[in-house]
Amino acid sequence: MFCTSSNLLRRVTAVTLLLRRSFSMFEGPSGSLLTWLDGKPLTAEQVSPEAASLEIVPGTEKRWPQSHSGELQLIMQDGSTRPLFLKKMVAKHMPWKGLVPFKTDLMSNRNEARFYRHFAPTLIARGLSMPAAPIVRESFESLSMPDPQEEDLRQEGQGLLLLLEKVGAPNFFQTSPLSADQAASSLKLLAALHAACWQDETLLEAAHQQLHAVGGYWALAQRGEAELQKLQPHWQ
Repeated sequence: MFCTSSNLLRRVTAVTLLLRRSFSMFEGPSGSLLTWLDGKPLTAEQVSPEAASLEIVPGTEKRWPQSHSGELQLIMQDGSTRPLFLKKMVAKHMPWKGLVPFKTDLMSNRNEARFYRHFAPTLIARGLSMPAAPIVRESFESLSMPDPQEEDLRQEGQGLLLLLEKVGAPNFFQTSPLSADQAASSLKLLAALHAACWQDETLLEAAHQQLHAVGGYWALAQRGEAELQKLQPHWQ
C-alpha cells in the first residue's frame, strides 16, 4: 500500500483519537504525583535549595494507563516561579497486557530516562528546542534478568520519575487528537531531532548501545507476536 503524506497525517490523527478513547476507559495509577518511586514525598527543597514550595497546577494532572503526570509550579524563596512538568511511571501500577507488551513498555520508559540523562544535554547545546531534565530517576533492574516474569517486572520501586523544564505555551503543548497541521509540526520536530545527530558516529553509536539498537518503541522488532498478527487488519 502506497502511503502519501496526507494519508500519514490522517492515520496519525486517527491513532491519537483511538488512544484517547482507550485511555479514558482506564482510571490510571493511584497515589500522589508528588512522591518518589519508593513512595516518599517529593519536596521543593529536593528540586532546588532555593525553593519554598512545590505545587501541582490545578487541572493539569493526568492519570494515563502507563503513567501519571502533571504540570508543577516551583515557587522560589524570592517569590518567583519556575514551571515544571513531572512524569512518573510505577511498574506495579501499570495494566498487565502480557509479558512481551509489558516489557516493551518498561524498555520504552528506560529509554526515555537514558535519553534525557545522556543525550538531551548534547542536543540542547546544539540548538535543538527541547526541555532539560533537572531530575531523572529510573529503576528497571528486572530488565537485566535472563527471563523475568510478571512478579519480577512489577517489583516494588521499579519505574521512572522524570522532571522536565516546562516548554512554554502556546508553542508547545500536549493534546489529542492532532489536527493535520499539528501532526505536520510534530513530524518537522522529529526531523530536526534526527538532523541534530546527522553523521555524528560517536553519538549515534552511543545511542545504538544505550537505547533501542534498531528502531524505537514502534519498531516491529519490539512488538509481540499478538500485535504482529493484528498489523494488517489495523492498517486496513
